[in-house]
Amino acid sequence: MLAMDGPPDLRVTLVSEYPTAFYSGMLPGCVAELYEPRDIQIELRPLARWAGARFIESRVAGIDWKEKVVRFDDRPELAYDVLSLNVGSTTRGGDVPGVREHALMTRPINTLLTKLEAFEKNFTGGKKPEVVVVGGGAAGFELCCGLHARFNKRFGGCHITLVDSNADILMERGARTTALGRKTFKEKGIDAIFNVRAKKAEATSLELSDGRTLPFDLLVWATGGAPPELAARTGLAVDDAGFIKIKRTLQTESSPDVFAAGDCVQLEGFPKLPKSGVYAVREGPYLAHNIRAHLRDEVLEEYVPQRGFLALLMTGDKSAIGSRNGLAARGKWVWRWKDYIDQRFMDMFVPQFIDRVPMRSGLPINREPPDPNEAVRCAGCGGKVGGTVLSKVLGKLELHTHARVRVGLDKPDDAAVVKIPDGLELVQTVDHFRAFLEDPYLVGRIATIHAASDIFAMGAKPDTVLAFATLPRGSDDLVARDLAAVMAGIVRETHALGASLVGGHTDEGEDLSVGLVFNGLIDPKKILTKSGLRVGDRLILTKPLGTGTILAAEMRMLPVGSAVSAAVKSMLTSNGAAAEILIRSGAHALTDVTGFGLAVHLSEMLEASGVSAELELQKLPLLPGATWCFAQDVNSSLHNSNRRHLIHRWEVTGDRQRGGEILYDPQTSGGLIAGVAEADVKAVLDQLHAAGYAEAAEIGRVIAGERELKIV
Repeated sequence: MLAMDGPPDLRVTLVSEYPTAFYSGMLPGCVAELYEPRDIQIELRPLARWAGARFIESRVAGIDWKEKVVRFDDRPELAYDVLSLNVGSTTRGGDVPGVREHALMTRPINTLLTKLEAFEKNFTGGKKPEVVVVGGGAAGFELCCGLHARFNKRFGGCHITLVDSNADILMERGARTTALGRKTFKEKGIDAIFNVRAKKAEATSLELSDGRTLPFDLLVWATGGAPPELAARTGLAVDDAGFIKIKRTLQTESSPDVFAAGDCVQLEGFPKLPKSGVYAVREGPYLAHNIRAHLRDEVLEEYVPQRGFLALLMTGDKSAIGSRNGLAARGKWVWRWKDYIDQRFMDMFVPQFIDRVPMRSGLPINREPPDPNEAVRCAGCGGKVGGTVLSKVLGKLELHTHARVRVGLDKPDDAAVVKIPDGLELVQTVDHFRAFLEDPYLVGRIATIHAASDIFAMGAKPDTVLAFATLPRGSDDLVARDLAAVMAGIVRETHALGASLVGGHTDEGEDLSVGLVFNGLIDPKKILTKSGLRVGDRLILTKPLGTGTILAAEMRMLPVGSAVSAAVKSMLTSNGAAAEILIRSGAHALTDVTGFGLAVHLSEMLEASGVSAELELQKLPLLPGATWCFAQDVNSSLHNSNRRHLIHRWEVTGDRQRGGEILYDPQTSGGLIAGVAEADVKAVLDQLHAAGYAEAAEIGRVIAGERELKIV
């Protein structure tokens, strides 16, 4: 809604610990395998890109509403003008001894299905599983039904016992709904124990308050909502239970600049309002309107929740119970009704929404629109970022400078001065790319690791770095925030690599782009080049492939959120440790895989060595989601150019078979290719795996011949 009707100069940043959001209304149906997991996921990355918003995947550590910043454990703080907290709730009763260690908690939803699948994979009891579900509300009822259906398929049956402190099941829905719930349980053979509390959980048993002990193979905790842990770290006013106190305008009592909605709040005048997604959805339009109105100094609307709502409860077998205002019914027609409502809701968030709804402004993401009263922005040296912004950002950087830096950023001058130790020589490389993620901090980190790979591929050690960045035009404050985020990422990884940042350059432009000049040091007797491959060598690749197609899919707003997260994790893995292992193990030649793709970079090694190679497609390690992206005919814009370049000069056979697309996929911060003697392959791979390169693999062999690449 902010995308469709927001202030034109509004920068929206969506922060989430996960790249997808699961729709809780369809979760029990997914547990019952009436839906696939992808059917109930809202992909946040394409939604944010469509809306012209930034997306940051990170866990929020705390909020300082007085300083107006969001703080994280693993990245710089994020400043805001207006903040909206919509962080849901946790599962109540997590303080019961043993529960967090031994129970499957229903929240966060993002991890529930993964943990359930892990249980199924590891369950080897040779019998039907014994399941205990704690919580007799809607969540507990639906999960009992869902698990009953699921385990009947997986294990040929199961025994489920529900435990609740109330006198009966679904009591908040009324007597008629309770009766239908009991009837459903009787038909399915699900037992229930009421008027008792869970006292203590052990690894395979649950102790109850009446002294009984229930054995289980799986313990599911579905006891309703409790305040999210973040609520206590905000410093905002909370009620006695710990929920954030908000006014009817959805502004927090503590600050008019902080809004909140959904299960994490307690609404003024409605202390007993249930924690239901129905209310969260209804609050959405008020939230969007009031954020806009607050920014425009207009009148805000008050949200008043409806008196009741239609509750639709899945029973696991394409049947459902519907209830409202004391009336209730069960049947397949109720399921069809529920399914229709849920599917219609999810249709708002699938990729097709891109064709149906206009974008907020058509402006490139994160760029402020031009001010008609502002002077034309100059180019050349007149396009540099202002000195005030630079001083503000550089003054806060925690630089780590080694003693050989005579002149650096600690005492800025016209150029850096660095002493080269006796007996060593200088290795230099430069890299630069336009940002592919809407997160300046991550872009800074990945750009640094990517640029350093050429140093490692030569067998050298990174020593000093010069950085240059183009920042999207905007107010001094916004440019300063972007620059601070980029530089924080660069400084973090530069320090981790053992190098010193000694200088750089900034300017303004259309899009964010980052480049680095790396200077390394090497013993001239130990320079490793591409030209040492020998016939019979085995080819080792240290990191999986697929960043090109995955990032291209993300830019097209396809649902690849989890794949992008995996790709980012891979791109943030330095090649430093891998290079040390390969060099120490006597690798004959080494290079890194970047924009020209595996096949072209390998051909450069082969050509320099005067040999040819045979690659085995099934051995190539791939990032999760890469195969799916290729199946959607998604290729990077550099893909075809890479292939044309190779086949124009080389004889390539077999690259057109299924899976061959990956050979030309451009990699950002890709892995290393090394030629290793056959006798050393196992030892090298064992060391790489132990060092964290879990996907490192032998992918082929060097053969005699000239300019021939066989793909088998």
